[in-house]
Amino acid sequence: MEVISSVNPTWLRDAAVILSGVSLTYYLRPRGSKKRLPLPPSPKGLPILGNALNMPLENVAQGYAKWGEELGSDIISATALGKVVIILNSIETGLDLLDKRSNIYSSRFQSTMAGEMMGFDYPFAMLPYDERWKERRRLFVQHFRPSDMSIIYPQAREFAQRFLVELSQAPEHFHDIARGAKDLAYMSEKFRSAPFEEALSKFGTAEGRPSFVSVALGSVDDSNEEAAAHQRQLIKDTAAMFYMAGTDTISGSMLSWTWDMLKNPDIQAKVHAELDEVLKGRMPDFEDLDDLPYLMATIIGDRSIVACCADRFVVHCVPHLNMEDDVYGEYFIPKDSIVISNLWAMLRNEDDYPNATTYSPSRFLTLDGKLNPEIRDPFTIAIGFGRRSCPGAHIGRAMFWLSLASLATLFEWTEPLGEDGKPIDQPRDYEKGLLYQPKPFKCNFKLRSAEAQALFANMEA
Repeated sequence: MEVISSVNPTWLRDAAVILSGVSLTYYLRPRGSKKRLPLPPSPKGLPILGNALNMPLENVAQGYAKWGEELGSDIISATALGKVVIILNSIETGLDLLDKRSNIYSSRFQSTMAGEMMGFDYPFAMLPYDERWKERRRLFVQHFRPSDMSIIYPQAREFAQRFLVELSQAPEHFHDIARGAKDLAYMSEKFRSAPFEEALSKFGTAEGRPSFVSVALGSVDDSNEEAAAHQRQLIKDTAAMFYMAGTDTISGSMLSWTWDMLKNPDIQAKVHAELDEVLKGRMPDFEDLDDLPYLMATIIGDRSIVACCADRFVVHCVPHLNMEDDVYGEYFIPKDSIVISNLWAMLRNEDDYPNATTYSPSRFLTLDGKLNPEIRDPFTIAIGFGRRSCPGAHIGRAMFWLSLASLATLFEWTEPLGEDGKPIDQPRDYEKGLLYQPKPFKCNFKLRSAEAQALFANMEA
């Protein structure tokens, strides 16, 4: 302490600044043959701090897109306290780097806050590209193949039915019912354990029913206690990830789509007409999906729904981390850069989707009313890129589709009226930040026909 106290504080400050600058320069300098290549264009920052003070904190995706417009580039960069952030604002750059070069762009940035402090270190979507990730993804893909949805369909039907019953009992609480159990409590150890422990307690009993946990547990070899414990942990983590993704998927998409139908009663009427023509007095099921193209067009026509259903991140996909130095065009991308694919910008690109901000389901249909294969399906982008694309996207799409189809089969909903007899003013708004969720709004639900009332009565019986 005596030595430190005898040194001039001003000298210490200046020395710290110089050393920090040298360290930052060394970290950011290109290596080897790439040494003369610059980083992608970047907004002006401050010495040492870089862009730490001007990184957007609200309306993040819009801020990234604005930077790209100002800098005239689809790929831009920012630095913050020695860390390089690469932002991809176009589908082309996302495919070029994260898909075609997935061998080096498939890791994840590790957050101490999300991992250790909040107990959020088990979802394999957040894990780095290591053996832990490979084991969990391999297990997931093994049991949730698109060609075999036998485990998922019964649970999806049960979820949709429970949602409709709860809605009929308390329609004024629609927002809370749709959100369900998606509070941040899902990050806790209790959330992580609950689905697994329940299935484990019923495994091999008459109460047990086919599920991912029960099927996966059946393949565990108990002859090796250590290996069996490891397998059970993998199953537990994967089950929690599946449940977490499912609750978020349905809550976000349900709220956004209900808003779309609320504000576009003519489109809601077309959805009802299509359902009536195809279903003819019964509830929808998964084999009806291809026969209801207009309903699907209303879903993929809303960019917020698409992003919610795929990855929960309307702002951007979970950031990638490159494992090697790389060169893209005339730009250098140093190892361990945080690489962000800006979904908000990608799904509003006018080259891919003219008048992208206008809600127009018909743009995705051919003249004869089928889904147009020549228009890029937004889901193919929203599920992520390369080896980190969402392996359960087909599950999320099926589950929320059935929930929305069931809702529209039974109910119609309209805007509440004010004292003047006109619809009350309700601007569309989202909770700002990395995760977007629709803010609460009001609407009046009612069973839309005598047939709907009969269907609902059978459901309750």
